[in-house]
Amino acid sequence: MKKIIFTVILLTSFLTSTAIFAQSFPFEKGNKIISGGFSFSLNNGEAYKVNGHSTTTLHLNTSYTQFITDGFGIGGKFILESFKGSGTSSNTWGLGPQITYFFNIKQNYNQNSGSIFPYSSIGYIFKRCNSPLILSNLLNFSGGATYMLNDNVGVFGEANFELGFITRDDYNDVGEEISTTDSGTKIIFNIGLIFFL
Repeated sequence: MKKIIFTVILLTSFLTSTAIFAQSFPFEKGNKIISGGFSFSLNNGEAYKVNGHSTTTLHLNTSYTQFITDGFGIGGKFILESFKGSGTSSNTWGLGPQITYFFNIKQNYNQNSGSIFPYSSIGYIFKRCNSPLILSNLLNFSGGATYMLNDNVGVFGEANFELGFITRDDYNDVGEEISTTDSGTKIIFNIGLIFFL
């Protein structure tokens, strides 16, 4: 986990130094976003319970988006997670595509610094945990807002609803290895930094 945190800090430092090359209007067609943040989730449903108990997850994530029109972008997300519950823990990685739309960009065209831009996203994420083997297919819906510190850098906060279909290795009553699939939901709260390149 220390290596993960160090990598996130190093990436953030690099992005801060390169953000000065962003164009004056950050939401223009052709511009790019790189963001990084952390979050926690409250997990519910049979897919996320351990020994009948609900669990919590710490998420570290980064995403890349390129605007294909003003305010509308496509890209992807990479996630690292630390999962804990009922005396067990594991680490998971995930990645997948997402689309994002920023609202009210025209009203603040010439006054990005100090402005607030709400947005929404939808995406698909594939996640894998190796010990024990758990494969996840997730649909993620999020909404939040970015507060612009200047024309190139902002801070964001968002809420996510995640619908997951989780497949894990298990054993039946006679000790044979089987795979089981459950579904569940997560509510995720995420904060972080966003860089416009």
